[in-house]
Amino acid sequence: MTQSADLILFGVIAVALFAAGHLLARKRRAAHFAGGRPDDMLSLNEAAEAVCKAARDERMPLAVVAERNGNPLMFFARSIASVISTWKQNGAGGFNDAKGDGDTQSLYIRRRDIGSYLRWARTVK
Repeated sequence: MTQSADLILFGVIAVALFAAGHLLARKRRAAHFAGGRPDDMLSLNEAAEAVCKAARDERMPLAVVAERNGNPLMFFARSIASVISTWKQNGAGGFNDAKGDGDTQSLYIRRRDIGSYLRWARTVK
């Protein structure tokens, strides 16, 4: 009886450690490209590349949809722009709210918003 209880306890601990490791690794991947200051701006195309890589690495259903679309980077750029606030560079070196207007070459997002988008993307089934 004691030996089976020890095996069950060992199994529960092993599963808990695996789950914790998986969760920490997932956060580390998102933090990898979201480094820098949170208010730093990132071009929409750079953000789409980073999100596309993370989606493939995490095997998100959205990555499959993007691949079927034919152009995964454009798919993620449009998707990010529809979920996250986008910005355009103004002449004074600052940024103005773009409200999603413009092409992917001229739009920017805040670096911290990549994490927000990925949290949203993980909920899409």
